[in-house]
Amino acid sequence: MSVGLGSSINDLLASICRKMKYLLIFLYLRVVIQNNHIMKNIIDKLSSRGAAALSDEELVAVVIADGGANDSTIAVARSIVAECGGSLEGVATCDVARLRMIGGLGRAKALRLKSSIEIGRRVAIAGGSS
Repeated sequence: MSVGLGSSINDLLASICRKMKYLLIFLYLRVVIQNNHIMKNIIDKLSSRGAAALSDEELVAVVIADGGANDSTIAVARSIVAECGGSLEGVATCDVARLRMIGGLGRAKALRLKSSIEIGRRVAIAGGSS
């Protein structure tokens, strides 16, 4: 009798694990699809109305391209702007080491963001001297 009970418990646990796996996959895909939808809306807005129509967070989201495994791009972008003083000027003064401490932002994305800011700085300098 104890063998049958142990087998039943093992079967039940295996069934629960399978269902949990499918639930986790579903939740992950839901986040990915939602993030893709949000990014599509931002890209559509950028295409139709131009970069000037985007918020600071949306501009940062376009540059970093995607969030981490559990974060949406726009949530990571909001964290970046908030952690750097609430403005793009603050993001411009944040160093790469500080940017990397923000969840969802690794070395490559932090460097991509800083490079984009440097492009803007150089264009502003060149525009002021002509």
